Amino acid sequence: MKKDKNMNQKQKRKAALCLIGFIIVSFLPMMSNFVFNISSINRLSPESADVSQAGRILISEVKFKGTGAEWIEIFNNNSGTVQLSGCSLYSYGYDNETNLDSVQLSAYETYVVGELPTAVDQVENISLRDVGDVLVLRNSLDEKIDVVVWGTGNETYSYGLDSGWIDENNVTVESEPNSSIFRYNITSELLADTNSSADWYSTNELTLDGFYELKTGDLLISEVGIEMDSYYDFAEIYNNLTWPVLVKNLVLGTDATDSDLTITSDLLIPARDVIVVGDSSSANIDFDFEETISYYNDGYVRIYDSVSGVEYDAMCYGDGLDYPGDGWESAINVTDPGTWDNETTVQRYRTESGGLQDTNKTEDWFTTAKNLWELPAYIPPVIDEQKLLISEVMYGGTGIEWVEIFNNDSESIDIENVELYCSFSDQTVLIDESTLIEPHSTYIIGELPSQVDKTINITLNDNGDVLILKNSSGNNIDVVVWGIGHSSFIPATQNGWINSNNCTGNLNEGTSIFRYNMTSLSLADTNSSSDWYATDEPTLGAFYQLQPNDILISEVGIHMDTGYDFVEIYNNKTWPVLARNFIVGTDMSDADLTINADLLIPARGVIVVGDDDSTNADYDYEEEMSLYNTDGYVRIYSGITNIEYDAICYGDGLDYPGGGWDSSVNITGAGNWDNDTTIQRINGTNGELIDNNLTSDWGILPKTLGYIQEIIKPGSPGDILITEIMPYPDSPVTGHEYLELYNPSSSPITLNNWSIHRTSTWGGDPEISLPFGLIIPAKTHITILDDNDLCFTRYGSMGLNYTPAGGFTLDDGPGEVLLIDSYTTIIDRVAWSYGDNEFEETIDSTSWEGDGIYKTYSGRVLARVYDPTNKENYVDTNTKEEWRNYVYPSPGIHTNNVYFLSTPVVGSGTVTTFSSPDNSFAAITSLIDSAKSSLDICVYQFTSYYLLQSLISAMDRGVQVRLILEDIYPLHDSPYLEDSTHDDENYEVVYVASQVDNHENGSVRWENEDYFTYTHAKYFIIDEEVTVICTENFKFTGIPKDSSAGNRGWGIAVNN
Repeated sequence: MKKDKNMNQKQKRKAALCLIGFIIVSFLPMMSNFVFNISSINRLSPESADVSQAGRILISEVKFKGTGAEWIEIFNNNSGTVQLSGCSLYSYGYDNETNLDSVQLSAYETYVVGELPTAVDQVENISLRDVGDVLVLRNSLDEKIDVVVWGTGNETYSYGLDSGWIDENNVTVESEPNSSIFRYNITSELLADTNSSADWYSTNELTLDGFYELKTGDLLISEVGIEMDSYYDFAEIYNNLTWPVLVKNLVLGTDATDSDLTITSDLLIPARDVIVVGDSSSANIDFDFEETISYYNDGYVRIYDSVSGVEYDAMCYGDGLDYPGDGWESAINVTDPGTWDNETTVQRYRTESGGLQDTNKTEDWFTTAKNLWELPAYIPPVIDEQKLLISEVMYGGTGIEWVEIFNNDSESIDIENVELYCSFSDQTVLIDESTLIEPHSTYIIGELPSQVDKTINITLNDNGDVLILKNSSGNNIDVVVWGIGHSSFIPATQNGWINSNNCTGNLNEGTSIFRYNMTSLSLADTNSSSDWYATDEPTLGAFYQLQPNDILISEVGIHMDTGYDFVEIYNNKTWPVLARNFIVGTDMSDADLTINADLLIPARGVIVVGDDDSTNADYDYEEEMSLYNTDGYVRIYSGITNIEYDAICYGDGLDYPGGGWDSSVNITGAGNWDNDTTIQRINGTNGELIDNNLTSDWGILPKTLGYIQEIIKPGSPGDILITEIMPYPDSPVTGHEYLELYNPSSSPITLNNWSIHRTSTWGGDPEISLPFGLIIPAKTHITILDDNDLCFTRYGSMGLNYTPAGGFTLDDGPGEVLLIDSYTTIIDRVAWSYGDNEFEETIDSTSWEGDGIYKTYSGRVLARVYDPTNKENYVDTNTKEEWRNYVYPSPGIHTNNVYFLSTPVVGSGTVTTFSSPDNSFAAITSLIDSAKSSLDICVYQFTSYYLLQSLISAMDRGVQVRLILEDIYPLHDSPYLEDSTHDDENYEVVYVASQVDNHENGSVRWENEDYFTYTHAKYFIIDEEVTVICTENFKFTGIPKDSSAGNRGWGIAVNN
């Protein structure tokens, strides 16, 4: 109950005496039956309140935070039993007093009062202030027998010698809600009691109704002296806790027989401080505790509790010894002590926070000069390769360059004395301050003051440079080379860059190069350009976050009888992307698939995820998954950010509930698909998948699990042209039909799922189905053959060609051929008639206009003509006017069918006219004599001896002469070369031809029979500048030397 603090001491004493008198009177008759051991009970009476009695009962621990969880622990700090009757606990903060029950408290035992019914001895609602309070333990006479003050204390309480609290400082308060303040042990039985904050410490490891028991790592071996000639062997022991620790019963054990040292006295190690124990034979130094001890030259040292057996720490040194316990994890021991001397010891590294490094590995230790009773200064650790990486570099632009460094390890890294070296500018940036990078976090050096961790002007070469990260020992721990690199740096295994290829260079301003993620926490590190990619979305101090359309669904397998349902996922970025936490969602309940592995999707590559029931396909990731067969949707989104990357909707009767599908029409119903048919996204001509969130993005195609189908957008009329057709071969007819296609564009065109129809097959199965993967290169022909061997034997080489299984048949006439893409677009069409059978339009008047081409003789082809101004462009008017019907076969070869256009020619030049017989001979011989390099002549008949002499003179002076003549006069093995036929005009033609052809600067060709009946033209070209056209043959009568007689004719020479 709450006591009346205004009751004076006289009234209290009177009430107490009356109570005692009543007890004596009432119980005196019975006292003769009992014998009391008065010495065993210590009553907290007024007479026991002097200084000598203070400290017998103490407040030992206080939990003052949390509603309904506060408690106070009281400790009997002497060897006798204590009676708590009449004692109370008073809190100044809330003016609250709690009377203790009348109980006896045995020596060195605790009594807990508080708000935890199952954990305390006396359940009471106590009110203690979190920010600060004064707690007083009073005896039955309301006298203070113990006090503790924490936090801000209380303004009504003043410290002083008589107040029970002599310290100006109060006990520190922890910020954590589940923490307490407690007294530490000064002996194995007694608690510290100086009536000051020095007795008290804070902990988040509460010890309700007990005392803290030391655990592994609380005490550490901090220094070991072995082979100490004048000082003898010793070990320094460090208290890793924030309060003093009693080390009585601590054992320093070694692998040497009977050489363990046991501390048998009440020895305290101050908080975060050390004691030294060592060989009692030493006469040169006083250790804190001395006993005989000896170490082997290689062995182990450990410290443990002889009572509980808990091992606190161990270290293993030298060679040839494996530690038998669990306290040493390193495969390598501390350096062989054979190198140590009287002044050298092994010491544990200090951490930046002031503690000691404790990984139970060799890396915790170093060899240095003896340093008893002192901890070593903090030494930043040497950073190993792969722990600290250059993760992103912005080197384009002025005043915006920066370098991002990433901690690729699971522990914090101190980067003090780490250097960043730029080869091109020979600049070194030193991180000269102790700076911690948290695990998987970044540190940025650069020129953006408000965004970087260390502001400095760095000079990076845009065209190429080498950036080197060095540890405090000067060793390369990471390197990146971009662009042209630097002449001083040669890639090698040991210098941190093994690749002869560098990262992309010459970046535009606002772009960077970066490493991609191997896992959700670690970056790629192969020391090569394959780790690095360029981006125009720099991620200063972070990593790129995937956005909608970065990841696409590229193929979906539904109704897979033997392969089971699957989804192919495409990475639309130019760098590998980690797919962990991707979710493939469907409209089926509980059918979502979540990727729980570090699965990488290559740049512009795919992975396949699917139903784990499949026994016929090895998917990249397998988990139970099912898709509706008739209609449904599939979407991909992040399980972390919920960003939806892509979605598709298929079948009928379903509207997509999200925003990732814009089409009002879904992909064709799945009921038409089978085990070998899937829906696939169309591959655009730029090498990227089409992504408009529309049905037109998709096609129904044969399954291509695990790779992107080479599909183009729907074709347009004229993309591919039919250029030659053999519909009616010479006998035997079978196997000799063909048609020729041509790609007039400047890019390859893929004919996946294209087909060729006849009139009779239109609307049904095609005559020819072109195979997937069939590509026509730019400006190239491909010949579709009925039979490869037969066609090759009859027609010769055909270049690029394809023979469909089973061959094909074209109509003799009337007939037509239609080239169709996968979307039934008519790309090109050719129609022909035969005899009295005219072509009749039945399909689409826009793809062919008018009558069909008139097909004449067997063994000849229909051939498209080309534009005389550009041989690579065929004429395409969708009429018979663009075709010739009496042409010799030339499959895969560009024909000579020029379509001369009636187009006016505008230009300037010198024109010379002449006539026969008046001045034609003089004009033509003068023109021939003017030739300096070449003469190209085409004439129907050439018999003039005098004009031949002019040609020979030209050839003799080095002019190259090429002569084309009509083929009715064969040259080789001709009977006209016999003497008996010298008077024959045919002989004269052959004679002229042989004179030219036999000259080293001359050549003759006979025009072969082709589409035209005769070569009847008369023209020649001089030095590719002067063109001469005339009406007369090169005969004695056509171009007479004697101008008084001959044929009437005309000629013109144009010099342009």
